[in-house]
Amino acid sequence: MDHVIPAIELSGVWIRYGQNVLLEDINLKVEEKEIISIVGPNGSGKSTILKCIMGFKDTFRGSIKVFDRDPKEVQQSGIFGYLPQGNHHDINFPIDVYNVVAMARYSKRGLFEKLKPADRDIINGTLEKVEMADFRKHHFGSLSGGQKQRVLIARALATRPKILILDEPSTGLDAVAQDRFYELLKTLRDSEGLTIVMVSHDIGTVSRFVDRLACVKQRLHFHGRPEDCASNESLAKVFGKNTYFISHDKNCETCMDRK
Repeated sequence: MDHVIPAIELSGVWIRYGQNVLLEDINLKVEEKEIISIVGPNGSGKSTILKCIMGFKDTFRGSIKVFDRDPKEVQQSGIFGYLPQGNHHDINFPIDVYNVVAMARYSKRGLFEKLKPADRDIINGTLEKVEMADFRKHHFGSLSGGQKQRVLIARALATRPKILILDEPSTGLDAVAQDRFYELLKTLRDSEGLTIVMVSHDIGTVSRFVDRLACVKQRLHFHGRPEDCASNESLAKVFGKNTYFISHDKNCETCMDRK
Protein backbone atom coordinates (compact mmCIF):
# COMPACT_ATOMS: atom_id res chain seq x y z
CA MET A 1 0.00 0.00 0.00
CA ASP A 2 1.30 3.45 -0.93
CA HIS A 3 2.19 5.78 1.91
CA VAL A 4 -0.35 8.60 2.10
CA ILE A 5 1.22 11.93 2.97
CA PRO A 6 -0.94 13.95 5.38
CA ALA A 7 -1.83 17.50 4.41
CA ILE A 8 -0.46 18.75 7.74
CA GLU A 9 1.60 16.99 10.38
CA LEU A 10 2.80 18.38 13.71
CA SER A 11 5.34 16.18 15.51
CA GLY A 12 6.32 16.92 19.12
CA VAL A 13 5.76 20.66 18.69
CA TRP A 14 6.59 23.00 21.57
CA ILE A 15 6.03 26.76 21.38
CA ARG A 16 7.44 29.26 23.85
CA TYR A 17 6.93 32.99 24.33
CA GLY A 18 9.87 34.16 26.37
CA GLN A 19 10.02 31.73 29.27
CA ASN A 20 6.34 30.81 29.02
CA VAL A 21 5.32 27.57 27.30
CA LEU A 22 2.31 28.19 25.03
CA LEU A 23 2.06 24.73 23.49
CA GLU A 24 3.55 21.51 24.80
CA ASP A 25 4.33 18.36 22.79
CA ILE A 26 1.60 18.71 20.14
CA ASN A 27 1.27 15.72 17.80
CA LEU A 28 -1.43 16.18 15.19
CA LYS A 29 -2.16 14.90 11.69
CA VAL A 30 -4.67 16.44 9.30
CA GLU A 31 -5.49 14.30 6.29
CA GLU A 32 -6.08 15.78 2.85
CA LYS A 33 -9.70 16.91 2.23
CA GLU A 34 -10.49 16.67 5.93
CA ILE A 35 -12.34 19.33 7.92
CA ILE A 36 -10.90 19.70 11.40
CA SER A 37 -11.69 22.19 14.13
CA ILE A 38 -9.18 23.06 16.83
CA VAL A 39 -11.26 23.88 19.88
CA GLY A 40 -10.44 25.21 23.31
CA PRO A 41 -11.00 28.17 25.63
CA ASN A 42 -9.50 31.60 25.04
CA GLY A 43 -5.74 31.62 25.48
CA SER A 44 -5.38 27.86 24.97
CA GLY A 45 -3.01 28.15 22.01
CA LYS A 46 -5.46 27.52 19.15
CA SER A 47 -4.52 30.50 16.98
CA THR A 48 -0.84 29.88 17.70
CA ILE A 49 -1.17 26.47 16.04
CA LEU A 50 -2.57 28.12 12.91
CA LYS A 51 0.36 30.55 12.78
CA CYS A 52 2.80 27.66 13.09
CA ILE A 53 1.10 25.70 10.32
CA MET A 54 1.38 28.69 7.98
CA GLY A 55 5.02 29.26 8.89
CA PHE A 56 4.51 32.58 10.65
CA LYS A 57 5.71 31.34 14.04
CA ASP A 58 8.74 29.19 14.76
CA THR A 59 8.65 26.12 16.96
CA PHE A 60 10.86 25.84 20.00
CA ARG A 61 11.02 22.09 19.57
CA GLY A 62 9.51 19.58 17.12
CA SER A 63 8.61 19.85 13.45
CA ILE A 64 5.72 20.82 11.18
CA LYS A 65 5.19 19.52 7.65
CA VAL A 66 2.70 20.70 5.03
CA PHE A 67 2.43 18.04 2.35
CA ASP A 68 5.80 16.81 3.65
CA ARG A 69 7.47 20.21 3.25
CA ASP A 70 8.47 22.94 5.69
CA PRO A 71 5.68 25.55 6.02
CA LYS A 72 8.06 28.39 5.14
CA GLU A 73 8.90 26.65 1.86
CA VAL A 74 5.25 26.61 0.74
CA GLN A 75 4.23 29.92 2.34
CA GLN A 76 4.48 31.94 -0.89
CA SER A 77 3.10 29.23 -3.16
CA GLY A 78 -0.55 30.08 -2.55
CA ILE A 79 -1.18 26.77 -0.82
CA PHE A 80 -2.95 28.55 2.06
CA GLY A 81 -6.18 30.50 1.90
CA TYR A 82 -6.54 32.42 5.16
CA LEU A 83 -9.45 34.05 6.94
CA PRO A 84 -8.06 35.79 10.07
CA GLN A 85 -9.97 36.37 13.25
CA GLY A 86 -12.03 39.53 13.65
CA ASN A 87 -12.33 41.04 10.19
CA HIS A 88 -13.36 44.54 11.25
CA HIS A 89 -13.81 46.48 8.04
CA ASP A 90 -14.68 50.15 7.82
CA ILE A 91 -18.28 50.04 6.57
CA ASN A 92 -17.84 53.45 4.97
CA PHE A 93 -14.82 52.42 2.92
CA PRO A 94 -15.99 52.64 -0.72
CA ILE A 95 -15.32 49.13 -1.98
CA ASP A 96 -17.72 46.70 -3.57
CA VAL A 97 -17.86 42.94 -3.22
CA TYR A 98 -16.09 42.29 -6.53
CA ASN A 99 -13.07 44.36 -5.52
CA VAL A 100 -12.81 42.75 -2.09
CA VAL A 101 -12.26 39.43 -3.84
CA ALA A 102 -10.05 41.06 -6.48
CA MET A 103 -7.54 41.94 -3.73
CA ALA A 104 -6.46 38.31 -3.72
CA ARG A 105 -5.63 38.41 -7.43
CA TYR A 106 -3.77 41.74 -7.14
CA SER A 107 -1.55 40.05 -4.56
CA LYS A 108 -0.56 37.65 -7.34
CA ARG A 109 -0.11 40.32 -10.03
CA GLY A 110 1.23 43.33 -8.18
CA LEU A 111 -0.62 46.45 -7.11
CA PHE A 112 -0.02 48.43 -10.31
CA GLU A 113 -0.52 45.58 -12.75
CA LYS A 114 -3.90 45.19 -14.41
CA LEU A 115 -5.91 42.05 -13.82
CA LYS A 116 -6.08 39.66 -16.74
CA PRO A 117 -9.22 37.98 -18.09
CA ALA A 118 -8.19 34.79 -16.25
CA ASP A 119 -8.14 36.74 -12.97
CA ARG A 120 -11.62 38.12 -13.60
CA ASP A 121 -12.87 34.61 -14.36
CA ILE A 122 -11.48 33.40 -11.03
CA ILE A 123 -13.07 36.30 -9.13
CA ASN A 124 -16.48 35.73 -10.69
CA GLY A 125 -16.13 31.98 -10.28
CA THR A 126 -15.39 32.16 -6.57
CA LEU A 127 -18.32 34.51 -6.01
CA GLU A 128 -20.52 31.94 -7.75
CA LYS A 129 -19.21 29.20 -5.49
CA VAL A 130 -20.14 31.08 -2.33
CA GLU A 131 -23.50 32.18 -3.80
CA MET A 132 -22.60 35.88 -3.78
CA ALA A 133 -22.35 36.57 -7.53
CA ASP A 134 -25.56 38.63 -7.48
CA PHE A 135 -23.96 40.93 -4.90
CA ARG A 136 -20.75 41.69 -6.82
CA LYS A 137 -21.62 45.40 -7.20
CA HIS A 138 -22.95 45.82 -3.66
CA HIS A 139 -21.05 47.87 -1.12
CA PHE A 140 -19.26 45.42 1.17
CA GLY A 141 -20.24 47.35 4.29
CA SER A 142 -23.93 46.96 3.49
CA LEU A 143 -23.84 43.16 3.74
CA SER A 144 -24.94 41.04 6.68
CA GLY A 145 -22.36 39.27 8.80
CA GLY A 146 -22.95 35.95 7.06
CA GLN A 147 -22.71 37.54 3.61
CA LYS A 148 -19.44 39.25 4.53
CA GLN A 149 -17.97 35.94 5.63
CA ARG A 150 -18.94 34.37 2.31
CA VAL A 151 -17.23 37.19 0.42
CA LEU A 152 -14.10 36.81 2.55
CA ILE A 153 -14.13 33.08 1.89
CA ALA A 154 -14.34 33.90 -1.84
CA ARG A 155 -11.30 36.15 -1.43
CA ALA A 156 -9.40 33.32 0.25
CA LEU A 157 -10.45 30.90 -2.51
CA ALA A 158 -9.34 33.31 -5.23
CA THR A 159 -5.71 32.42 -4.50
CA ARG A 160 -6.52 28.81 -5.51
CA PRO A 161 -5.41 27.27 -2.19
CA LYS A 162 -5.19 23.63 -1.20
CA ILE A 163 -5.64 24.36 2.49
CA LEU A 164 -8.17 26.78 3.93
CA ILE A 165 -7.25 28.22 7.36
CA LEU A 166 -10.03 29.91 9.36
CA ASP A 167 -9.61 31.61 12.73
CA GLU A 168 -12.94 31.84 14.62
CA PRO A 169 -14.88 32.24 11.34
CA SER A 170 -18.36 32.24 12.87
CA THR A 171 -17.77 35.02 15.42
CA GLY A 172 -20.63 37.51 15.28
CA LEU A 173 -22.94 35.25 13.25
CA ASP A 174 -26.32 34.17 14.57
CA ALA A 175 -27.21 30.48 14.83
CA VAL A 176 -28.84 30.27 11.41
CA ALA A 177 -25.95 32.08 9.67
CA GLN A 178 -23.45 29.82 11.46
CA ASP A 179 -25.15 26.67 10.21
CA ARG A 180 -25.30 27.97 6.64
CA PHE A 181 -21.67 29.03 6.79
CA TYR A 182 -20.47 25.63 7.97
CA GLU A 183 -22.62 23.87 5.36
CA LEU A 184 -20.92 26.07 2.75
CA LEU A 185 -17.52 24.91 3.98
CA LYS A 186 -18.54 21.27 3.58
CA THR A 187 -19.75 21.98 0.05
CA LEU A 188 -16.49 23.73 -0.83
CA ARG A 189 -14.45 20.87 0.65
CA ASP A 190 -16.27 18.42 -1.60
CA SER A 191 -16.28 20.54 -4.77
CA GLU A 192 -12.78 22.03 -4.50
CA GLY A 193 -10.96 19.21 -2.72
CA LEU A 194 -9.95 21.53 0.10
CA THR A 195 -8.40 20.64 3.42
CA ILE A 196 -10.02 22.92 6.01
CA VAL A 197 -8.55 23.77 9.42
CA MET A 198 -10.51 26.11 11.64
CA VAL A 199 -10.26 27.41 15.19
CA SER A 200 -13.31 27.70 17.41
CA HIS A 201 -14.18 27.93 21.09
CA ASP A 202 -17.74 26.65 20.41
CA ILE A 203 -17.42 22.88 20.43
CA GLY A 204 -21.18 22.32 20.39
CA THR A 205 -21.73 24.04 17.05
CA VAL A 206 -18.73 22.89 15.02
CA SER A 207 -19.05 19.27 16.16
CA ARG A 208 -21.98 18.77 13.76
CA PHE A 209 -19.99 19.82 10.70
CA VAL A 210 -16.39 18.65 11.05
CA ASP A 211 -14.69 15.29 10.50
CA ARG A 212 -12.34 15.65 13.46
CA LEU A 213 -11.97 17.71 16.61
CA ALA A 214 -8.70 18.61 18.27
CA CYS A 215 -9.21 19.78 21.86
CA VAL A 216 -6.31 21.98 22.95
CA LYS A 217 -5.35 23.62 26.21
CA GLN A 218 -1.56 23.97 26.05
CA ARG A 219 -1.46 20.24 25.28
CA LEU A 220 -3.52 18.24 22.80
CA HIS A 221 -6.05 16.45 25.01
CA PHE A 222 -8.21 14.87 22.32
CA HIS A 223 -8.06 14.29 18.58
CA GLY A 224 -10.77 12.26 16.92
CA ARG A 225 -14.38 12.08 15.82
CA PRO A 226 -16.73 14.60 17.44
CA GLU A 227 -19.06 11.87 18.68
CA ASP A 228 -16.19 10.31 20.63
CA CYS A 229 -15.33 13.55 22.40
CA ALA A 230 -18.53 13.76 24.47
CA SER A 231 -17.64 10.70 26.54
CA ASN A 232 -13.95 11.52 26.75
CA GLU A 233 -12.55 12.86 30.03
CA SER A 234 -10.35 15.23 28.02
CA LEU A 235 -13.36 17.51 27.51
CA ALA A 236 -13.32 18.38 31.20
CA LYS A 237 -9.56 19.02 31.10
CA VAL A 238 -10.00 21.56 28.32
CA PHE A 239 -13.29 23.25 29.14
CA GLY A 240 -13.78 22.49 32.84
CA LYS A 241 -15.73 19.89 34.79
CA ASN A 242 -19.07 21.68 34.47
CA THR A 243 -19.06 21.74 30.67
CA TYR A 244 -21.73 19.83 28.79
CA PHE A 245 -21.41 18.67 25.20
CA ILE A 246 -24.65 19.19 23.26
CA SER A 247 -25.02 17.24 20.03
CA HIS A 248 -27.92 18.16 17.73
CA ASP A 249 -29.61 15.81 15.30
CA LYS A 250 -32.59 15.83 12.95
CA ASN A 251 -34.99 15.31 15.86
CA CYS A 252 -33.89 18.50 17.61
CA GLU A 253 -36.69 21.07 17.30
CA THR A 254 -34.26 23.97 17.43
CA CYS A 255 -32.23 22.51 14.57
CA MET A 256 -35.35 21.84 12.54
CA ASP A 257 -36.36 25.48 12.98
CA ARG A 258 -33.05 26.60 11.49
CA LYS A 259 -33.64 24.93 8.13
